[in-house]
Amino acid sequence: MKTTLCTLFNFYYLDKGLALYESLERVAGDFVLYVLAMDDDCYAYLKDCGHSRLVPVRLSDFEDEALLEAKKNRSFGEYCWTCSASLIRYVLTHYGEESCAYIDADMLFYADPAILFAEMDERGASVLLTGHRFNRHERYREEIEGRFCVEFNLFRNESKARALLDSWIGQCLAGCSSDKDSGSFGDQKYLNRWGEENGCVVET
Repeated sequence: MKTTLCTLFNFYYLDKGLALYESLERVAGDFVLYVLAMDDDCYAYLKDCGHSRLVPVRLSDFEDEALLEAKKNRSFGEYCWTCSASLIRYVLTHYGEESCAYIDADMLFYADPAILFAEMDERGASVLLTGHRFNRHERYREEIEGRFCVEFNLFRNESKARALLDSWIGQCLAGCSSDKDSGSFGDQKYLNRWGEENGCVVET
């Protein structure tokens, strides 16, 4: 089964994004990485870089009215958080992929991420979330940053997962603040109760 991943970054993060892709080429089997290019320079480079399993997405093709409205009152970082859930939906809808995981662009892989896709299948789930798993000295951060880290979140292209994804997108559009007192901490704290309320969600 193909491993479908997506991420986003701008030209100033290009070195990290390319290191991510190269790590996947070293350890992953059949994979594709969709990259939302957050500026035109980044898109131009990715379009011509020749990486066969990297699919660049132009920002102007991705943005809809709701995202453009949210963009008006957010910092660049907050807008990137706002886009993460919508990017998963874009890949599932526009490219018709069976599943898709959003990953942070500053990650490196040392083993094939297909094992996480297999874990979700084995556990009969439709959504797989990554827990922060803070050590006991930093456990206080969970109250601020949430139970889950939006660094590897996997969604199957089916009704229960899509319903959760649509709900998350709506929440991110409504508010995606970096203010630790905002109640959302970017796009993360919205996920806190998913495992408790939805049998289709598992934590890796």
